[in-house]
Amino acid sequence: METLVELKIKEGLDPAETRHAALVELGGAEQVKESVRKVSMGHQLEAIFQDLRYGMRMLLKNPGFTSLAVVTLALGIGANTVIFSLINTALLHSLPFRDPSRMVVINNTHPEIAGNVGVVMSYLNYQDLKEQSASFQEMAVYSASYGEKTLLHNGEPDVVNCMLVSHNLFSLMGVRPQYGRDFLSQEDHPGQDRVAILSHRLWARRFGSDPGVVGKNIQIGDQSFSVIGVLNEEFPVGTDVWLPLSLVPERDLKDRSHHRVTVIARLKPEVDEKQAAAEIKSIARRLEEAYPESNKSLGMIQIGLLDYYTHGIRSMLIVLLGATGLVMLIACANIANLLLARAANRRKELAIRAAHGAARLRLFRQLLTESLLLSIFGAVGGALIAYAGTAAVGRWAYQIIHIPRMNETSVDASVLLYAAVVAIFTGLLFGTLPAIQGSQINLNEALKQGGKSAQTSMQGRLRNMLIIGEVAIAVIVLIGAGLLIRSLTHLLLINPGFRIDNLLAVDISLPQNKYPDYASKKVFYDQLLGKVKSLPGVKDAATINILHIVPSGSLLYFGVEGMAPRGRAQYPLAQARGVSPNYFDMMNIPIREGRQFQDSDTAENAPHAVIVNETLARSYFRNESPVGKKVLMADDAPKLDGWTIVGVVADVKDLGVDRDPQPEIYFPGYDNRILLAHTTVDPLSLASAIRQVVKSIDPSQPIGQVRAMRDVLNESLSRRKFPVDLMSLFSALALILSAIGIYSVMSYSVVQRTSEIGIRMALGAGRANIVRLFLKQAMAPVMIGLAMGLLGAWSLKRVLSGLLYGVSSTDFVTYAIVIILIVLTAVIATLLPSHRATNIDPLTALRQD
Repeated sequence: METLVELKIKEGLDPAETRHAALVELGGAEQVKESVRKVSMGHQLEAIFQDLRYGMRMLLKNPGFTSLAVVTLALGIGANTVIFSLINTALLHSLPFRDPSRMVVINNTHPEIAGNVGVVMSYLNYQDLKEQSASFQEMAVYSASYGEKTLLHNGEPDVVNCMLVSHNLFSLMGVRPQYGRDFLSQEDHPGQDRVAILSHRLWARRFGSDPGVVGKNIQIGDQSFSVIGVLNEEFPVGTDVWLPLSLVPERDLKDRSHHRVTVIARLKPEVDEKQAAAEIKSIARRLEEAYPESNKSLGMIQIGLLDYYTHGIRSMLIVLLGATGLVMLIACANIANLLLARAANRRKELAIRAAHGAARLRLFRQLLTESLLLSIFGAVGGALIAYAGTAAVGRWAYQIIHIPRMNETSVDASVLLYAAVVAIFTGLLFGTLPAIQGSQINLNEALKQGGKSAQTSMQGRLRNMLIIGEVAIAVIVLIGAGLLIRSLTHLLLINPGFRIDNLLAVDISLPQNKYPDYASKKVFYDQLLGKVKSLPGVKDAATINILHIVPSGSLLYFGVEGMAPRGRAQYPLAQARGVSPNYFDMMNIPIREGRQFQDSDTAENAPHAVIVNETLARSYFRNESPVGKKVLMADDAPKLDGWTIVGVVADVKDLGVDRDPQPEIYFPGYDNRILLAHTTVDPLSLASAIRQVVKSIDPSQPIGQVRAMRDVLNESLSRRKFPVDLMSLFSALALILSAIGIYSVMSYSVVQRTSEIGIRMALGAGRANIVRLFLKQAMAPVMIGLAMGLLGAWSLKRVLSGLLYGVSSTDFVTYAIVIILIVLTAVIATLLPSHRATNIDPLTALRQD
């Protein structure tokens, strides 16, 4: 049975007017309140569903408008979601370790070595740090000094990347092998260290994912190791085999000046990072005082584990997210403009609803509901774009920046929540203003105008303000992308100082058991170089231990003749590289003074000869010729003998094209691992022939990476190319959306001013006059937006300066190109609808009035 109050309300009477009768019928105020509340809630829900149904009908009634708005929103939301997915994986997601927020990396620092994460430290310094610190639960170390080795399994050679670790590294990180066991403490000692743990990737690739490999022996280099475990798939890939730390040469473990290990530590629960950082700095000072000969100028730096992995990309990803946010704002401004125009065209419809009793709040809610429906459809489209693009962009980013788990980037619940929040926020952002304007109906004026739409001066100002905003934002995005493109172009045009094109680099790591001394290696490389040079398409060949552009990691303390004897760590540092005699000639590196290496310099008992670069000669020999002078290695310095400088070569970009040349010393010989071949054909086309040459000399000798030198250069710039590519995409999207915004405003203006245009043309106005009229109308807000965008870009110069090289953040060329691009885009977007205006028939236009 329906209560009296329900019947009265259904009849359309105010519930308050039936309160007395309801009290009589129901016998109490509480029951009346409950009945009124239930009926009121039912009416509210019914009204909401009615708004949704009506909104859907109106959107479906205008498929062109709806499609344009949804596609615009989908692109903006999709781009934002893809970049957020990368940030979610790289910066917000936990690393696959136990409580990674409590883990830090500790390295040494040196004033002559650039970088934000320091350099590896000596094992003795690590032991002192471990004994003296009170901030850490546990410490472990790893060393990459073992490098690439030859793996022999079932007679097939392969090159694997090995890492030496202390027995407690995996337990400290909370990582347990998927199969087998972890290292034991006794396996840190020589004689018990012939054990290995395989990566999941190597286990799947070389051992067919066979769990039975645990317990079997494999040969790595010249030694046999028993496989004791296989790590799980989630552990960051980059290393193939983990071996005990005791394989680091004993001289390196017992010499404080030999830096070989990186420290990973876990903070105690009651200690924060600031306390621990202060403690390690004081320990570094004590070690410098206690061991000045090895620790002079050495500090210590502590970096959070996640920061250590992401130190080179954090600011880049944040800039990219900011750029996608700006693109989203342009999309919102566009749709707000479309909704303003649509609301003006719906004035009669809204006026009729108001005349039938619809309150202003109800009209506002209806219009806002339609905006939110658009944002929901846009979010669905954006999610589809994100699903299609996130995994691909994640794999691409992983290949470039090698952040753990980046290749696992996907759209998860947190990413979908982000997309939903963005959708709701954008729906409110672009829908509120048009809803307010559309709900402010003057019944008399709206009904007098019949079916025509009208634009108030306030709506005109709002539309111009939106154009100003989206042009300003587009200018900021375009200038950011332009500066990054100019910076990358500058880097690509830099001469690295040596031959790049038609050059093949082949990694060849000779096992110590087969080539135990320099003489055996020299025999191998003599044969190899001779046979490679005779291959069709090869002009010359040489060897080097570590490629240019790639930081050598081989730093040595050196002195020069006449320098006063001092402690080892008090000598300056230089990059050290070993090369074959014809290296400089083949690489087109000019000899500035003296001579290049000769075959006689590579003999085992030949006098010690070195070649230095111009930076070292200029810094330490001033106006004197260094040829004939001595370079003193730190270990030899106390004996005041050393290596004779036989030549000075031009500087090359030894650490990368974006880094200044450092002092560099070249040593002659064949104890190298990289073959370089100068070719007359596509370098990579000779890979198979060189592999056969190596096999003809030593059938069991594998070759590692085979790369064109041009690809090595491009890879060294990949971290800079990644944001440039994405920023270029976002800037193009921003420009297109801005053009659409200007076009839509001018198209609407043509419709609004049809009668005016007809009158002007009837009074003799020519087509040029009409075009100038619309250009003047369009370019005023565009020029204001352009000025505001230039000012905004200039204010953000500090944000961009860290990502640029060789280009100022206020680069005139970039600013000029963006100004021209914006003006041309605005003119083209205005000319299209204004051209349509010039084709209006004056009589037809006047009849419409």
